[in-house]
Amino acid sequence: MNLSDIKKQVIGASYLYHKDRDARLESIPIGDLSFRLVRTSDYYQSSIDNYLVKTPREYFDFSYQDVREGRVRLLSTFTLSEIKNSKSRKNFADAISILIQEELHSRPSTLESFL
Repeated sequence: MNLSDIKKQVIGASYLYHKDRDARLESIPIGDLSFRLVRTSDYYQSSIDNYLVKTPREYFDFSYQDVREGRVRLLSTFTLSEIKNSKSRKNFADAISILIQEELHSRPSTLESFL
């Protein structure tokens, strides 16, 4: 997948994420990629933040327990102000898309690769 397609999907997902407070806890998938935006706790339960997470391809329902058990990987944190309007969402997508593209080319996203 090319970088511009990833950016479009990140912009769409970040819009939905900013718009719907309840969806933040359930997670917003980034298009058909194995990445999601979610508000959750870190591995050590020290704080709750907004995260970009990588999931296995066969992944559907987000659960914090999946973070603790290693089924999903926390890749990056972000703030709601980074996605508050179209200009900031574009800047957010520019940065996050590069990270996603690197992850797509570096490792397989099957459940076995997380364990």
